[in-house]
Amino acid sequence: MASTDTFPYTDDTQFCECCERELHSDRIVWLELSFVTSQYASLDNDTIPADESQGCFPFGKACAAKVLRQQDRIRPDGTSIRKGYTEASEPWAVVE
Repeated sequence: MASTDTFPYTDDTQFCECCERELHSDRIVWLELSFVTSQYASLDNDTIPADESQGCFPFGKACAAKVLRQQDRIRPDGTSIRKGYTEASEPWAVVE
């Protein structure tokens, strides 16, 4: 069994919610998740009411941009504007 003294991660280590890569503190983008809509929002636009917030989750810059861009393509019924895709088929989607 490996010694815990050599474990490379600390409690402060953050991993991207999308790709699970380790994030450097200067490259973390925090996105807030709404448990009502199952969609992420940037903290800059303050669109999720406090009573609907699931909390904030860390993403890398590229993954955050991808998640925000792709979730805009999902219709309220869970289907995508891209033919053949549904919310369940998207790897980044939160499915209830």
